[in-house]
Amino acid sequence: MDAIYQYPRAHKQGALYSCVLVEEHQAGLKAAIGTAVCSLHHVAEYNYAVFPLFILMGELVSASGIVGTLFDATQAWLGRFRGGLGIAVIAMGTAIAAITGSSFASAAMMTRVAFPEMIKHKYDPAAAAGLIAAVSPMAVLIPPSVLLAFYGTVTNESIAKLLLAGFIPGLLSAAVYMLLLYILAVRQPQKWPTVARTFTWRERFVSSRGIVPIAVMILTILGGLYRGVFTPSEAGAAGSVIALITMVVYQRKQSGRAMITSAGNPPAPPA
Repeated sequence: MDAIYQYPRAHKQGALYSCVLVEEHQAGLKAAIGTAVCSLHHVAEYNYAVFPLFILMGELVSASGIVGTLFDATQAWLGRFRGGLGIAVIAMGTAIAAITGSSFASAAMMTRVAFPEMIKHKYDPAAAAGLIAAVSPMAVLIPPSVLLAFYGTVTNESIAKLLLAGFIPGLLSAAVYMLLLYILAVRQPQKWPTVARTFTWRERFVSSRGIVPIAVMILTILGGLYRGVFTPSEAGAAGSVIALITMVVYQRKQSGRAMITSAGNPPAPPA
C-alpha cells in the first residue's frame, strides 16, 4: 500500500479513472448484448415472417419478366383512349403494387419497362417521370403493403384487416389518376399524345395471358385474407409459391439463374 502512495497524484488519478471507464464499458456492453438478444427474440416471432415473404414474392415476379407482358396487355386494352399509354401505366402500376408491396420496387419496374415506351411515343419526359412518381406510392395502400404490415406489428393491430382496408382506397386512387390523366390528355394532347397503333381483339386477348398469373396471385392473397383462410404470413408464402411457378414458366431456360438473382438481390425499401 505504501508503494502506491509513492506514485505521483496524476498517475493515481489516471489509474482510478481507467478502472471506472473499464467498469462503465463492461456495463454498457452487457446492456447492448441484452438489448440485441431481446430484439432478436422479438423479431423472430412468426408474425414478422410476412416481411421477407412479401419481398420475396416481388423479387420473383420481377425476375420472371412478366412485368413487360403486363404492360403490353394494359397498353393493348387502354391504348386507344386519350392519353391511353399513361392510363395503361397507371393500370400497370396498380397491378405491380399488388404484387410487390414496395413503392420503390414499383417505381423501379415501371421506370425500366414503361418510361422508355412513353418517351418513344413522344410523351413529355417530365410528365412521364412525374406519372411514375405519382403512381408508385400506391404500393403503400394496396396489399400486400409491407409498410402496413410493419405498422400492424408495431401497433399490435390486425395486419390482415389493415391490408384489406387499404385495397379500396388504392383502387379509388388509381381510378382518380386515370380520370385526371384523361382530362389532361384532352386539354394538353402535346404532353399526353394518343398512341397511333390500333390493336385487334385477337391481339388483346392474346396479350391478356400475361395478366392471368398476376390476377391469380392477387385473388389468392386477398381472397385468403378476406375469408380467413390465410394469415398474412401464409398469404405471403402462397403468393411467393405462385410467383415462383410463374417465373419458372416464363423463364424455363434461365429459371435457376433468376432464382439465384432473386435470392441475392438486396430488398427494396418498403415505403
